[in-house]
Amino acid sequence: MSTGRERSAAARVHAAEAVIREDILQGFPGLFGTKTINGREVKVEEAIAALVGELDPEIAAALAARQALLRSPAPVREKYFWPK
Repeated sequence: MSTGRERSAAARVHAAEAVIREDILQGFPGLFGTKTINGREVKVEEAIAALVGELDPEIAAALAARQALLRSPAPVREKYFWPK
């Protein structure tokens, strides 16, 4: 019997260090592969991997800030105010 982790790993495709779930690849096949953009050949999976590599620290910081905000006991009006 397989574990959830094994099923999760089996449902993913590794492409140039980017991990794209199989259901996304099947649901949106036109988004992936090699595309011509502004006259240049771009391998979408490699571009995704490069962006993830560059943005990973910022994404982690944003997720940590969101988690801190959600855990905060401050009233909603204070947590979600619009600065003037």
